[in-house]
Amino acid sequence: AVGAIEALGVTPSAPGAPVESAPPPIPCVEEPEPEPEPQDEPTPIQPAVSPAGPEPPVERRPPSTFFRRHPAAILSAGGRTAVAVFRFGSNEAGVGFLCKIDRRPFRACPQRLARRFALGPHVLRVKARDQDGETDQTPAVFRFRVTRTPPG
Repeated sequence: AVGAIEALGVTPSAPGAPVESAPPPIPCVEEPEPEPEPQDEPTPIQPAVSPAGPEPPVERRPPSTFFRRHPAAILSAGGRTAVAVFRFGSNEAGVGFLCKIDRRPFRACPQRLARRFALGPHVLRVKARDQDGETDQTPAVFRFRVTRTPPG
């Protein structure tokens, strides 16, 4: 206890001895608050960047095409034509189809194609085109023949 009193700068006295007066108090001085610094333009918020870097581009593959339904390889006709019905499919949803009948150019066609074909051999090629414009480079192919049904 004596050491703590001496640390305060006061000399310990014996009990009953006159008490020396304490040193005068040191007045508290308030420090003025600093003036706020003027701000220029607010700093725009930057988008967060993934620590792994930018995402790699998604590799797009063209759709693949197949026949969901087709007639027999040999169609019998009572007259000079026979009706053949086809349904097309793809591994992607929302695609359109392009058809090439025999030697004609590819043209847009519906998912279900019903058409009359004359007597003789025929080839139907169909390819899917997705919404991004990617087109199947290997069309689905169906070869068939329309023959006359013998009378009887």
